[in-house]
Amino acid sequence: MSAMKLIVPALALTALIACTPKDEKACDTMAVASAQLSLRGPDGAVVSGATVRYEFDDGSGGVTEADCDEWEPGEYVCGYEISGELRISIAAEGFEDAEHTVEVGLTEDECHVETVMETVTLTALDCADDAERWAMQVTVTSEDGAPLADADVQWGPDVQDDVPYEACEPTDVMGDWLCGAGESGELLLLVEAEGYAHELLAVDVPVDECGRTVPQLITVALAAE
Repeated sequence: MSAMKLIVPALALTALIACTPKDEKACDTMAVASAQLSLRGPDGAVVSGATVRYEFDDGSGGVTEADCDEWEPGEYVCGYEISGELRISIAAEGFEDAEHTVEVGLTEDECHVETVMETVTLTALDCADDAERWAMQVTVTSEDGAPLADADVQWGPDVQDDVPYEACEPTDVMGDWLCGAGESGELLLLVEAEGYAHELLAVDVPVDECGRTVPQLITVALAAE
């Protein structure tokens, strides 16, 4: 990145560090970037298209957040003329989320910040784990917390069509079932037991960054009829 990209006209910004009259020095009206991060993968490859945000204490007891700008592929500029601690969050496809903190100081004449320039190496996601994942792990109890081992637990897709439900599989733990191996998205959970009012629940099952099912732990307490 050229040095000019670290400096922008002050008129485009909302705040600058001002020199007080007693300083009697001529501070120019350009604004200097607070931090420039170079994002790289474990192999040194440029990481572009990341979502990079920074936050800092605004001096009034609050916290200000803003986006960093990607000036060039893999090069991100965070804030202008902001001194002190910048806390930076990084999210990029194929990599683990990262947090990075920089401390931004001032030049000797205190007219500008001194740009912190650092390289951040991101950790690649490990998507090799292909173990079977259940959409829901369901615990069924009475209202007083007693496990209901004889409950009928079923799941199905949350659609308008008349799609039959599938039985969940009981585990070795009394009152626990596993439902929907490898399923994700909007699902329905139907729980019935003799002598109890049934429950029909809509469950949103997300996937992680690798596209794998994220199991949802659900406890259903049935009310006696």
